[in-house]
Amino acid sequence: MKSENKKAIAIVIVLAVIIAVSVFTAVIPGIASEPSNTPVTTEPTEEIGIEELQQRVYEQGYNYAVAENWITRLSPEDRKALWGYKHLTAPTEPLPENVRFVSDAPKVKTEKIVSLPSSYDAMALGYVTPVKDQAACGSCWLHGAIADFESAVAIGESNLLDFSEQEVGDCNIWASVGGHNYCEGGNAFMTTNYFTKYGAADEACHPYAATPETCQNCPILKNVDNWRIITGDDGESQITTIKNAILTYGPVYSTIYASDSGFSAYSSGVYEYEGAEETNHAIEIIGWNDSLGAWMIKNSWGTDWGASGPYPGCAWVAYGAANLGDSTSAISGYKIPSDEIFYHDECGWMGHYLGCIGKTTAYGAVRFTPSHDTTLTAVDFWAVDINMEYEISIFDTIKGGPTYYTFSDQLVTAQTGSIDEMGYYSIPLNTPILITSDDDFIVQVKFTTSTHNYPIPIDYCVDPDLNWAGIATSSGESYASCDGSQFEKYGEDGKDIGIRARAEVPNQPPTAIIDSIAPDPAEQVRDNVSFSGHGTDTDGFIVAYNWSSSVDGLLSTAPSFTKPASELSIGTHTITFKVQDDDGAWSTEDTKSLTINSPSAFDTCAGGYPSISGIHNGTITPSQDIIVQKMYTYPCAGTGGHTEYVKIWDENTSWNVTATWNGYADGDWQNITFDSQFTLEGGKTYNYTIRTGSYPQIIHEPSKEVTGGTITCDKFVDANGKTYNNWIPAIRLE
Repeated sequence: MKSENKKAIAIVIVLAVIIAVSVFTAVIPGIASEPSNTPVTTEPTEEIGIEELQQRVYEQGYNYAVAENWITRLSPEDRKALWGYKHLTAPTEPLPENVRFVSDAPKVKTEKIVSLPSSYDAMALGYVTPVKDQAACGSCWLHGAIADFESAVAIGESNLLDFSEQEVGDCNIWASVGGHNYCEGGNAFMTTNYFTKYGAADEACHPYAATPETCQNCPILKNVDNWRIITGDDGESQITTIKNAILTYGPVYSTIYASDSGFSAYSSGVYEYEGAEETNHAIEIIGWNDSLGAWMIKNSWGTDWGASGPYPGCAWVAYGAANLGDSTSAISGYKIPSDEIFYHDECGWMGHYLGCIGKTTAYGAVRFTPSHDTTLTAVDFWAVDINMEYEISIFDTIKGGPTYYTFSDQLVTAQTGSIDEMGYYSIPLNTPILITSDDDFIVQVKFTTSTHNYPIPIDYCVDPDLNWAGIATSSGESYASCDGSQFEKYGEDGKDIGIRARAEVPNQPPTAIIDSIAPDPAEQVRDNVSFSGHGTDTDGFIVAYNWSSSVDGLLSTAPSFTKPASELSIGTHTITFKVQDDDGAWSTEDTKSLTINSPSAFDTCAGGYPSISGIHNGTITPSQDIIVQKMYTYPCAGTGGHTEYVKIWDENTSWNVTATWNGYADGDWQNITFDSQFTLEGGKTYNYTIRTGSYPQIIHEPSKEVTGGTITCDKFVDANGKTYNNWIPAIRLE
């Protein structure tokens, strides 16, 4: 539907110049002229400059600004590749009499009369994740769906997660089995099928590459169990419907016609386009403003596009413009991926449904055989009409064949209900059912539609680009009936019925993995010890971490951290690491040993006699870095041998340290303490002067290899004035 907005005419200067058969209209930039009925452009075949494009925008009577960006710098062919939304493909060959395609169904929805706010901004409320960049790839359908999922989690948990588009693009059945290149487009039916069977994984596990890669089977963080179809191909006129959906579900997935050059170059203002072309680009609608008459959208072209919009990478788009609002949908429910899902419709629902001629009621059924004991908790199905009624029955026994089948031994009372929107529903069972390994069960759903006679969803697709025939396989376990008493098998050439079942899966404990502890061994004073670990959880995610030492107890509750070795006890530690999952289960411990050694010392060890006090001069060359706080002097037995003064210096610089003995009063006669800690670098030679008192032990050599390096004697002058060159003081620096 075209926009009905009228543009005020302020100043129009018309210069009629007849050149051949052309008419040129001059317009003052920024002032609206009488709107033309011809859109700015329909396909990117004509390359014009930004200034000329801006002039054309004004000539249309529009008031938005354009600017050069990475999209405008693409070739027309590369720009066209960005528009990756694929509508469901209608069959070109006649369908069986009891099968129809979704476009045949009327799109009618009765809206509740509610008071709607005049504006809404989900970004400001914290419900929208940062704008991403799909790059030169037609993956908008993935980005729009992921944005919708991220917003649902943001609303539900006040947590902005970053899900992986790449994993969905590479792992969905159309790609992983059919070889579909996600850069060539897709739609929300494809992503919803993947989200409901599996879910979404962390971006960090499989970062976006803008080109197909190999599925990484990343841990699933969230699984979709409910999805709603808001509009069909008339969404541009369903303004109230979309607003209600946003208020109910949060920001919604939607589509827009994006081939207009003005949209590619959008910078700010309210974008408008009156063409009626089919939409071809997926975005997220994140708000609206009635005073502007516009939707707020989040695009996936980075923040260079729409740089001056409501937020960088976002835009205002006039109500009804560019068919924005067509094919709108919303994730309406999600959960932790703790279910086992039984299904035969591998490709989900792609718009086809089955029914009984002249009847609005039909019965669909599927049979499953569990491989282990479990508990059935919910029944899922694709709802193919608005205002549908359903009745769920679970049976234990199937009889008959090969033409007709009957079900018996009903396991619980039939459960009834109704739905008001098309989409995907997961209906929790009022009474969960214990099911036994290898004992089959049948899920039957009675569907009653309100607008057409084809209520049973079927897995069938005719899009030649998606290779459905090469992917889908018929299970032979789908059944259909018009009266609910006799069923015929349904499904050949890949077809199956879109009814599923969910079963409770016992929580699987997580696994803890120590990645590294280094250095090992570590020196107590000198080193910092880095600890790194992670956890994995096949049916959830990690929420807590615990590191402990057999010697020092709890070390940290972070996945990775660094701790000074001085805070760890000397000796051998058994380090244990464990993780906890979102169900509260702790893993078994991963262990690794760690040795903490005493601080390195420069130690001549003991000397001997003869001894006398005096002044020693010489050099010290440490073999490794040594952190020094004090110096110990070895005394001769029965004496008070000590150092009264020490100076250590670097003769090549001005650096030096000194310390003076405090006397016998403090009781620590042999240690002399420096004012502050310092480091002697390994391999570097330092000079020393040491003045001793009483009778310290002496090493009678001119040079000696000692623990931690080398020490020499240049000159020793004793208390009597006699000089030696082979009297080294017995000391320890530590």
